[in-house]
Parts: sequence; structure tokens; C-alpha cells
Amino acid sequence: MSLAAGTRLGAYEVVSGLGVGGMGEVYRARDTRLNRIVAMKVLPAAFAGDADRLARFTREAQVLASLNHPHIAAIYGVEESDGVRALVMELVEGRDLSELIDAQWKAAARGLELRDVLTIARQIAEALDAAHSQGIVHRDLKPANVKVRDDDTVKVLDFGLAKAVEFAVVRVRAVRDADRPSALRRRDDDRRARGDRARGAGLESTAGRHARARARAAGALPPEGSGTPPA
Repeated sequence: MSLAAGTRLGAYEVVSGLGVGGMGEVYRARDTRLNRIVAMKVLPAAFAGDADRLARFTREAQVLASLNHPHIAAIYGVEESDGVRALVMELVEGRDLSELIDAQWKAAARGLELRDVLTIARQIAEALDAAHSQGIVHRDLKPANVKVRDDDTVKVLDFGLAKAVEFAVVRVRAVRDADRPSALRRRDDDRRARGDRARGAGLESTAGRHARARARAAGALPPEGSGTPPA
């Protein structure tokens, strides 16, 4: 971690490092104005000229600012000091879902209890439903981006790869198709189906990862790297 404890970025003072992600470093920090502990995601100065990282950083700030939901980590603001950019966010204490699954396997050689899976899944679904209702798709949902607090409250994190979807396109297509002759509609449906299959092939690895994550949570597969077959 490149920022030492006591480093100040505007009104925020670094307390300790929390981890390193694809977009930068995350710190536990203290808001000196409101005297509260926050999470601060910092884009290192060395990446300031990286257009892709900067775009993802900005996108996450904009997405979080547009969402207000109890199961999505909230954003408090954006801070910039001496060329260093930071997202200031709600600090979610607890363990991420991948850690919970791994811990359960080590303790009992099986996945999470069904009641725990359902409790977590329901809250994730509510968070995603709220995002989708705003036209936002997460695009990087995985156990490491789901935090579970000690009181079992779930928070979805890391919207850096999120994408806004224009749902109006779907509605326009539905209205247009209703007025087309059936033969032309069938032809277009066939073309769209072929396109969906082609896109599906490209998404196979992501879908596979999500399927394996669900299987591990249910106990059908061991955690990655454990080498332990399911009981």
C-alpha cells in the first residue's frame, strides 16, 4: 500500500490499508469533519494517465451516486488532492462471500447452509433489482464483490465495470415488430437468435464462473484451489 497511516487527502486521514483491487488501493480512513470511519478507494497517481482506469473510476462514482439502496455500498463523495483521486464510500465491515464460503468448507467440508444461501441471495437480488430499475448492470458480480456484515446484512460492492443500459431500445423494437408481417418477424427473430448464440459463446467463461460460485455456495463444489471433492 502506497499511502502510510496519517496521510491526509483533503479532510480524510488514512488509518490503514484494506486491500488492492483492479482500479487502485482501498484504505480505512477517518473523515475529520464528521468524525466517522469510511472506505477510501484511491487511484494511484501513476495511473492518472491511464484512460481506461480513469474511466472506470469515474463510472463507479457516477453509478454509486445514482443508487440509494440498503444493499449497495453508498458513496459519500469524491476527493482530489495533489493529483490523487479518491472515492469516499461507506465502510462495510465483515467478510466477503468468498471468504465465508471458504471458511465453511474448512470448518465442515461443505457449502453454506441453505437458509444462509437464501438470505444472502435475496439481498443480492434486491440490490441488483434496484440497479436494473435505474438501467444499470453490474457486469462484475462475484463472491469477492459481495460483503456480508456480522448482522447478516449484505452489501454489493465495486460498480467499476457497471454499464448503463438503454431499455428504450427494447421497447421500440417491440412496438416496431408488432407492425411487421409475420414472415419478416420470423426472419428477424432468427437473426437475433444467431446473434444471441454468438454473444453467449463469448460470455461462456463469465457464466461458468458464476455457475461455479453458486455451486460452491450450495456445497456442490469445493472452494477454488482446495482440491477437496464434494462430500
